[in-house]
Amino acid sequence: MTEQAKAWMIAWVREQCVNGEARRERQRLKLSEAQVGAVVGTSEVNISRWERGIRLPRKDAALRYAKALRQMEKIETSTGRLGDVVASS
Repeated sequence: MTEQAKAWMIAWVREQCVNGEARRERQRLKLSEAQVGAVVGTSEVNISRWERGIRLPRKDAALRYAKALRQMEKIETSTGRLGDVVASS
């Protein structure tokens, strides 16, 4: 991934946090903060802080979070059952 693409992804995921879209998407998919944190490699406390806009994920964490959000949407779209897939992992 180019540096420009990384910068775009970081900006996108931070915007998703600030405007509440990241939280709404997680809740829509019926995932807990702990489940998303496990996928991203961070704590549920950090996911909560990011989703409430208290803190924003730093570069590497932002990239992992962006990737996780996009993958969650793809899995949910293709299987219709993301919560089951994540809960079993």
